[in-house]
Amino acid sequence: MLEIPIPKEVRKYKTKLIGNMTTRQTVCFVIAAIIALLVFNLLPSPKVITPEPEANQEIVVDMETGEEIINQENSVDETPAEVETTLGVSTDTKMTITFFLVLPVILAGWLEPYGMPFEQFIKAAFFYNFLAPTKRKYKIKNYFEELVNSEPEKPIKYKKSKEGFK
Repeated sequence: MLEIPIPKEVRKYKTKLIGNMTTRQTVCFVIAAIIALLVFNLLPSPKVITPEPEANQEIVVDMETGEEIINQENSVDETPAEVETTLGVSTDTKMTITFFLVLPVILAGWLEPYGMPFEQFIKAAFFYNFLAPTKRKYKIKNYFEELVNSEPEKPIKYKKSKEGFK
């Protein structure tokens, strides 16, 4: 007999689009892959500029390391030729930069704090922490405290005259 698992809470069920990823996760993964490819390929790599061989020199490529070696047939001096490098970003640095630029997109697809989508959570956190903080800067004016701290008023002295108090 076939058994099909039924989720206890129907609202928590999410349909899968590709493999075990939901539509949201698939879209975020594709966007992250495009960003990663663009960033990694647009950052410049350092380039090695080797001098052109002279008439009596021959360039040989070492099969193990892939380095170019200049063979000099009639040369007594065995010093390697000067090599110039251009400025660029190493592969490790390129991968680190790519990782930190792609991380928010991946988090938007997979992370759901408090059951909210990531961008909705960021919006709510920004609103409650910066736009409507719990500690208000508004101060009320306490009139009772002003009365207590103020100087007491001088009593009014009335003079008695023939017509009455004035």
